[in-house]
Amino acid sequence: MQSVYPRLYWQSRDAGAVEYALLGAVNTFDSLAALEIDLVAQADIGGQQPDYFGGMAFDPHTPGWEHFPACHFVLPRIELKRDQGVLTLSLNLRFDDRCPTAEIAQARACLDTLVAEQPLPRLQPLVYQREDCPSQQEWAAWVGQVTNPDHLVHTPKVVLSRETRLTTPETPNPWALLSRWQAGAADCFHFGIQLAAHKTFIGCPPERLYKREGRHLMTEALAGTTRRGRDASQDQALAAELLADKKNTLENQCVYQQLLTHLELLSDHVNMGEAHTVKLRSIQHIRRLIHAELNSNITDQQLLSALPPTPAVGGVPRESALAFIRQHERHQRGWYAGVFGRISHMSSDLAVTIRCAHIGPTAIRLYAGAGIVAGSQPDEEWRELDTKIADIMSLLGMG
Repeated sequence: MQSVYPRLYWQSRDAGAVEYALLGAVNTFDSLAALEIDLVAQADIGGQQPDYFGGMAFDPHTPGWEHFPACHFVLPRIELKRDQGVLTLSLNLRFDDRCPTAEIAQARACLDTLVAEQPLPRLQPLVYQREDCPSQQEWAAWVGQVTNPDHLVHTPKVVLSRETRLTTPETPNPWALLSRWQAGAADCFHFGIQLAAHKTFIGCPPERLYKREGRHLMTEALAGTTRRGRDASQDQALAAELLADKKNTLENQCVYQQLLTHLELLSDHVNMGEAHTVKLRSIQHIRRLIHAELNSNITDQQLLSALPPTPAVGGVPRESALAFIRQHERHQRGWYAGVFGRISHMSSDLAVTIRCAHIGPTAIRLYAGAGIVAGSQPDEEWRELDTKIADIMSLLGMG
């Protein structure tokens, strides 16, 4: 295991996507404004443009996780990239405002710490104590408040979340856990970030925040959930039932309407596709793809200031949904339901950080959310939360 921090891992969900393993930092950016300044400066210099990796918390206005700032992006020192089976090792150096001798010395020191590749440790069975926050009784009360007609009048959707805390004397190696997890999540993004020892955030989220190639942007409304069937026939019947279900259709509609509203202010043209289902290992979702041609002056800073948190993880309208979440949820969402991915001058690709695990030295925190709208039933939504963490629970020997 390498000793350099930060450590990051990223792979998009697209077929044949490039895989990145990253160590150390040439620069770090704890605001979108600082990141944008650097992106512009590098573009003005010209030549090959660097990739920046990192993410953002769900709600920067609430207390977050230790070692995880509200916004944090990294220009990595060492970048190992696997593209179509070809491995490339890169070393990033910056001489714009630095003493060349010192910069080269720092880069050499980082290289000198590298150790030879070793296999990841095997996941050993562990005994966990489980605690859910909120409890099922508290959850039912929250759902009752959100679905009260007086509340629905001004806030038709609130995405409530639950933290499942699994305590154990010693947690598993997070990178071994991520490796096992991603093997069964081929149609998802894969990410990991470790800014300091013993604090790691990993996940295999299915949801894209956006992908930008030049001015072309692709995003999606991913909301509305049902389970997978025992066989192909039942699976298809459940998918058809999901697409026809009034409650789930409303949940998806809340998402795409707000995305369209934001994108129409930033774009020359916006187009949305038909509703269809996305089949994952344990569940299936309703998805609508959205394509936009951005105005010529739109930046990633503007996109990341406008789009997250989407209604798929926050609610509608955003501010009143967030107010309910801040008032009721006692656990810290931190980077759960936030953003993680890659940004560069020419292209960016970012995921919504759901289906994730926050791993400390003695506890694993799993997170799941459910969109509460008119017609939501507390027990059904609670079962949906369990379904959403089922894959990682099974890897931990608790499925």
